Amino acid sequence: MTAKDIQDTENWQKGRRAEEVGVFYLRLNGFFTIPNFAIHSDSVHDHPRTEADVVGVRFPFGMEHSDGGRMRDDPVIVDLAAEKRLFALVEIKSGLCEINAPWRIERGGAENLTYVIKRMGLVRVSQTAPIAESLAKNFTWENEDTKVVCLCIGDRPNPEVRAPQIIFKEVASFFRRRFSSHPLKLPGDVGSLRLWGDFGYELAQWCQKHVISLQADQPSADEALRIAIERYIAGLPMELAASRPRR
Repeated sequence: MTAKDIQDTENWQKGRRAEEVGVFYLRLNGFFTIPNFAIHSDSVHDHPRTEADVVGVRFPFGMEHSDGGRMRDDPVIVDLAAEKRLFALVEIKSGLCEINAPWRIERGGAENLTYVIKRMGLVRVSQTAPIAESLAKNFTWENEDTKVVCLCIGDRPNPEVRAPQIIFKEVASFFRRRFSSHPLKLPGDVGSLRLWGDFGYELAQWCQKHVISLQADQPSADEALRIAIERYIAGLPMELAASRPRR
């Protein structure tokens, strides 16, 4: 294996772990998700044209309760949804936020987006063209009760991307607020934690140690969790090893 092969593998693994973080964030905000949504060509002999890291849908009346109280989704998502059905085509990056070229108007984005719109069944086939054009040009489309967006999640914003962007700093703050406000949602047994997947398992253990229950303002915990998430994406333990005392 060449040095380039090793680097490509490491980059792929970082991207996969970043996707785990992004999918867990979407999941806690009421999204039903389909990871790795491939856009296939018409011929069985062709490779897929492109793929979305995640396609998700969130419905306006969804809610979850904990200990008699309603759990609040991230205001970023609530504002984006605007009380409508929200369909999101999500690109999740370990680094700079970016929307892949095949979704853009100058790279055949309308054709690829038409495929997604038809598959999701948003409207009748005859009505897909204006939605695809709007998404390819402006990364958003909406009517009275439905909204469709291209969304990017990454570690830092990209001023050249006009699509909505959510950075891991905001993701970390949401996770901390969620489990501070609703500590009962953190499973107490390993078996239940394993159902949350690799990232969910690590996140829950971190929050059990570092998040102060029912305390709204914890900026130091937010920053520490952001760093822990970045460590997870890099393939390192979220928990820093305790320093050994000097002899």
